[in-house]
Amino acid sequence: MSGKLLVASHLSALFPSPHPITIFSTQKEFVKLLARNDSTPPQHASYSMLFHTPETGTILLRVSHGGLMLELLSLSTELPPLRFDFPAQILPSPSIVMWGSEELHVLAVTVVGSLYRIVLPVRADAPLWQSESDPNRRWYREYVIQHPRPDLKGVVQVQGPYCVALSMPNGSLLRLDAEQLGDDYDDDVWKETVFDHHSFLQSITSLLPTLHSGPPGASEIISMASHPQPTDIGNIWTLSRDRCLRLWTARGGEIGKVSSLDAVKSNEVRGGLSPLGSIRK
Repeated sequence: MSGKLLVASHLSALFPSPHPITIFSTQKEFVKLLARNDSTPPQHASYSMLFHTPETGTILLRVSHGGLMLELLSLSTELPPLRFDFPAQILPSPSIVMWGSEELHVLAVTVVGSLYRIVLPVRADAPLWQSESDPNRRWYREYVIQHPRPDLKGVVQVQGPYCVALSMPNGSLLRLDAEQLGDDYDDDVWKETVFDHHSFLQSITSLLPTLHSGPPGASEIISMASHPQPTDIGNIWTLSRDRCLRLWTARGGEIGKVSSLDAVKSNEVRGGLSPLGSIRK
């Protein structure tokens, strides 16, 4: 026995609970219709990620309080946590990215279609955040997504400070590219592009139930991935409920797909086609 005792404790109990910074939305008519769910344990994290650079150290991002609270914890320093109280639930998955070596950006999308960018300056020999000493600071910028939607329920892939991808219920992909970053006075300007995976023939057969083989919701995207940052590769990979793995480019949309992951695995076992041999273009 080493004589050391490992004690399990809730993460939130290790740090003080600072007063959260309130995030407001210009979509007040939608936010008022949302009911906050109090059944979820407030400190239970529905999503978390780790971020590390030599300039910032290791930062833990957590989403708690039923998707309404985003928390940043520095695991390399003794800074108190930084919390942001959102007006609507955050979609999975928010992310932290570096903008050059000067700023730390947190990008998050809410269910009412607001894309937020939280900006934290990175200065040598200075703490990352001091919420109590700067109460009047403009911490965030909001962009309201213009693509028609009653509410958003997809997944989000932050590809970097200039690109965010969002899955749509019909299996299409909404790509947001930043044309201009805002500042202390102006919000970001984004360009929206919708990519559809359906071909012309699939569009016709979807109107005929007898010819439409897939069940409802089969093309819904459940997971997305992209190259780790920093990178200039704009490709995005998606996985849908019908087990189709698709590759999307920044300009052309879907350029290939693996029709079925089960078929790829079966071909590998039989020594037949390789995974790349099953990609359709």
